[in-house]
Amino acid sequence: ASAHAQLGYATIRSPISGVITGQFHHKGDFVPAGEKLVSIVGTADLVVKARIPDRAAPLIAVGSEATVTLGSDPTPLSATVRLVDRSVDPGSRTIEVWVGGFAADASLQPGSFAKVEVVTSHASGVVTVPPDAVSFEEPGAEAGTVMVVDDTNTAHEVHVTVGVRGRDALEI
Repeated sequence: ASAHAQLGYATIRSPISGVITGQFHHKGDFVPAGEKLVSIVGTADLVVKARIPDRAAPLIAVGSEATVTLGSDPTPLSATVRLVDRSVDPGSRTIEVWVGGFAADASLQPGSFAKVEVVTSHASGVVTVPPDAVSFEEPGAEAGTVMVVDDTNTAHEVHVTVGVRGRDALEI
């Protein structure tokens, strides 16, 4: 009976389900009462933390649409902005944004790297072109050129200014 009682004390159960992210003791170690055994991160409601350039801070608000893309899976997950930290890191000139609200995915693990895109504006009734159709003299420039074919099948270079930038299209 004493052995069964001792075995009962050796059974460890977590009050949450999740993923073990840190192990502080190993099998056979003596662990004093109250000492940390493992770190567990709950996976029911994961949040992705991203660093965003400070110039974009005024355009981002809690509830903004976002997508999260994992390096291992190119399919973006729909998400929303949950927190926008308004204090700027002076070294990197970035703010921290927390994005969540997506369904837990087996490929999304605590500590993983992900790409986060936040929707800062919507445009409708505008002319758009694929990003590869615009030639820029410098990456990230606002002005560039596109080739336009007229009614006589002759190509002409047209100077354009880019407005809203999307993943799949640029407003011109």
